[in-house]
Amino acid sequence: MLSRQSAEEPVRTGEKKEFALRTSRDEIQPGESGYIAVVADKSAFTSKDGPVHLVLELFRHDGLQQAVVLLDHRIVEEKGTH
Repeated sequence: MLSRQSAEEPVRTGEKKEFALRTSRDEIQPGESGYIAVVADKSAFTSKDGPVHLVLELFRHDGLQQAVVLLDHRIVEEKGTH
């Protein structure tokens, strides 16, 4: 569980990973919809200790967490041919 002492205080956990972010709009107002795309290289799912899951967290402008998405490292495993 994630808890924050203050909306101004950043939350940092784990290793930083490189990624690309694209949105359909700068802001998504209450009641509106939009798209968010995140692209990460396969190497983002590895660390010095082996395969890792990634967590994508989305926060509102006031610092409250809006959504959490777990990206399982198995989505990038190479599949053998049959």
